Amino acid sequence: MPETPPYEIEFYEDDAGNEPALAFMRSLSGVKRRAIGVAVNEVLQHLGPNVAEGNFGRNLGGGLYEFRLDQDAEQILRRSGKEPRREPHEGKILLRVFFHPHGNKLLLLLSGYDKGERPSKAHQQEQIEEARKLLKHWKERTKARAPSVRSVRRKP
Repeated sequence: MPETPPYEIEFYEDDAGNEPALAFMRSLSGVKRRAIGVAVNEVLQHLGPNVAEGNFGRNLGGGLYEFRLDQDAEQILRRSGKEPRREPHEGKILLRVFFHPHGNKLLLLLSGYDKGERPSKAHQQEQIEEARKLLKHWKERTKARAPSVRSVRRKP
């Protein structure tokens, strides 16, 4: 029986119903889409924010994390001790997905980009700032939905 990963994945959804991280993943070529899917299942769901302790991620501060992928699905599965199917070679994989750990072992995927397609530092900073905006919006929306708690004083 396969081990259940300790973290669950959620996708950030904006007010219009768009899911930037999911849209990013769906926009990728087949090889890259499979690589990020396998990496989320085999690495991110097991390590969560601890990806920042190795070469799979980085803590960007303020609850924002970057999940880094530079391997194809075959390499990731082999690392996990699984027998992968052969993947066509498509060139270098350099994908980034921004996420926020919250609640009881939940990971909110915010957005992502293909660093191999646009490797400049300026573009990277733009993507990080956009992820920060999405996280801020999610936190504000979540706080607004939370039931208010009042302190009630009782006379003895």
